[in-house]
Amino acid sequence: MTHQAGPGEVQAPQAPPPGGRRGPASRRALWLAIGGLILAVPFWPLGLVLGIAAIVTEIRARRDPAVPARRGLSASLVVGALAVLVGLFAMTSWIVLAPELSDRQSCLDGANTVADKKACDDAFSRQIIDKFDLPPDTKVFTGF
Repeated sequence: MTHQAGPGEVQAPQAPPPGGRRGPASRRALWLAIGGLILAVPFWPLGLVLGIAAIVTEIRARRDPAVPARRGLSASLVVGALAVLVGLFAMTSWIVLAPELSDRQSCLDGANTVADKKACDDAFSRQIIDKFDLPPDTKVFTGF
């Protein structure tokens, strides 16, 4: 049985629950990180911004004296860093493949038949194979 502090007695502070308590800023950081990870590939600029915002928000939340200190990595830091990495990969891919994607899109704009669209995809595949010195029988995904 525990002793409750009576009038005039000082009660010792209770220890935080294991794993620490998440404040509103930490929850916000986690939502930013999840959003950044979801948007990192289809819309990489926003995914990068949200991932960075999640990391900054979580670091600031850890400095808040009202929330008990936590150790180690949190989900928002891990997912935010993953969103940044995936966003950087998507950005790099987009920059490296920009000329080929532009050529493919201009070809598809003028294509009227399924055969024309297949010819555009075949030309895109040849450009990718030539750019990266891949074996000629390599299959290139063109299903965007």
